[in-house]
Amino acid sequence: MKKYYGNATSGGIAVGKIKKLQRIYIPDDLHKITDTAQERKRIEDAVCMVDQRLELLYKNVLQIAGEENAEIFAMHRMILKDREYLEQIYQCIEGEKESAVKAVRSAEAVASEEFRQMPDDYMKERAIDIVDISRQLIEVLTNRENDVQLEEPSIIVAEDLTPSQTMRLNRDMVLAFAAKRGSRNSHTAILIRMLKIPAVLGLDFDLADIRDQEPACVDGDHGTFVIDPDEEAGQFEVYK
Repeated sequence: MKKYYGNATSGGIAVGKIKKLQRIYIPDDLHKITDTAQERKRIEDAVCMVDQRLELLYKNVLQIAGEENAEIFAMHRMILKDREYLEQIYQCIEGEKESAVKAVRSAEAVASEEFRQMPDDYMKERAIDIVDISRQLIEVLTNRENDVQLEEPSIIVAEDLTPSQTMRLNRDMVLAFAAKRGSRNSHTAILIRMLKIPAVLGLDFDLADIRDQEPACVDGDHGTFVIDPDEEAGQFEVYK
C-alpha cells in the first residue's frame, strides 16, 4: 500500500482502477522560419478554432451548472484573445523567427510565470489557465488531440489538470481525480466540485511511479490518495 497526501479538493470517496492522464509529447519545432505571414495566419486560424471549442464548453457548463461556473470559460475566451498574449506570440514569430508552436510555448512560459510570481493565491492559479489555452492552441496547430478515451470507470491520475481537459473527459467514466499539481483555488477545482467528483490535488507523488490499472482509493474529504489499499488501511477494507 502507498499513501499520498494532498489538498482535499472535492468531497467524497471513490475506489477503482487508475488511468493515467499523460500529455502527448509534442517536441518544439526549433527551425527558424522564413514565411512569418504564414505562421501568423496559422496562429489566427488556431485561435478561431480554440475559441469555438471554448464557446461549446461555456454553453455546456452554463446548461448544467449556471452562469457563475460557465464564466470560467468566458474568461478563457478573453485570455485567448488578449492583445498582450497574442502580441507576445506574434513577436516570437516575426522578431525571433520562431515557428507557431515554439512561439506559443514561448509566450506561455512568459505569461504563466508572471501569474506564478503574483502575491495573491487566486492570481497565482491563473497560470494554469494560460497553460490550458496554450496547450489547446498547440493541439490545433499540430492536429494532435490530448483527450483520453476511457473504456471503464476509472480514477484519473495526472501531473496536472486543466479546466478544458477536465470538462472534455467522459464524466460518466470518471470515478475521481488525483493530481500532483493544483489547489482548491484553481478553476479546475471549481469545476470538479461542480461535477461532484471526489478529488485530491497537490499530491506528493511521482507520476512515473504509478501504473495504469492499479487499484486505488481517493478520499476527497481528507486529502488522501491510496494505491493498492490493503487490510491495514481499515476504512478502505469495505471497498476491496
